[in-house]
Amino acid sequence: MRTIEKIVLLLLTILLIMSVNVKATADYFDPYHLFKFRVPVGWIFQVSESETDLLVFYGPSQDELLYIEYFKEISDQSSLEFAERVIEHYDSVYGLVDFEIVQELELKEIDGISVADVVYSYSGTKNRTEHRIFAVLHDYGLTITFSDAHDHYHEGEVQFELILDNWTWVR
Repeated sequence: MRTIEKIVLLLLTILLIMSVNVKATADYFDPYHLFKFRVPVGWIFQVSESETDLLVFYGPSQDELLYIEYFKEISDQSSLEFAERVIEHYDSVYGLVDFEIVQELELKEIDGISVADVVYSYSGTKNRTEHRIFAVLHDYGLTITFSDAHDHYHEGEVQFELILDNWTWVR
């Protein structure tokens, strides 16, 4: 094999390896060491949109959004109490426009921790549907939210369920 052919073969091998790595999922560890989860293919962490108490990920579709919010030192004693307080705010006169519960608030477990789970919709610049998880851990309130344009919500919901299935609390 000639040198040029070897170089071309080597470059093609490197490109193939790089393309596989770009498409692979990755684990994300949060800065407060409370959790980790597997970021699905096509989802991107948005450093410029994120802040100390807000993590933002954009999905592969135009309106898909995953955001995780930290609420330090909350007084709520349970995930359910935390969720009920926030939903009451969203449903108030000063809350979200056209707020409507799509799936009633319920308790479920994620990696052995009891969380509150609700799906709701509202109007903003776009009509959106959000699936929100509420958790209370070590005096932190934490919400994990999948948000999408109402018309496309069910297509992306599968990705959110995969994220939750691979969610691990750091203990």
